[in-house]
Amino acid sequence: MNNSGLDSSVDMDKQVKGFAEQDVAPLVKVYESATSDFGELTLYKEFKFKEYECDCEQ
Repeated sequence: MNNSGLDSSVDMDKQVKGFAEQDVAPLVKVYESATSDFGELTLYKEFKFKEYECDCEQ
């Protein structure tokens, strides 16, 4: 799992799409924290990208 910071001056959807493309990730979770040390995280939103899902047989 990779961790990336978001730039509040740029559209979140575009940034998350870029992270998903870079990591070929079908699911990207965005968390928020009320503290600067990120001690407690709360799930803010999940983004799903069908284009990066595995089409393989299990």
